[in-house]
Amino acid sequence: MFKRSYAIIGTGALGGFYGAKLQKAGLDVHFLLKSDYEYVSKSGLVIESKDGDFTLTQVNAYNDIESAIR
Repeated sequence: MFKRSYAIIGTGALGGFYGAKLQKAGLDVHFLLKSDYEYVSKSGLVIESKDGDFTLTQVNAYNDIESAIR
C-alpha cells in the first residue's frame, strides 16, 4: 500500500477548514498559502467553526508551489 498525501492549493476559508479537518483526522496534508504564510508557519492554522474551534500547531505550510511539490 502507498502513503497518500493531500495538497490544499489556496488555503482560504474552505480549503483551510477541510484541509485542517483532514489533518486532524490523521492524514498527511500540505497547505499552499500566500498572504498568511508567515503567521501559519510560525503559529499554526487556527480554525474557528460552529462545530468547534481548534488549532493545528504543526502545519506543512508552503508559500510557493515549487517548495510544495518537492
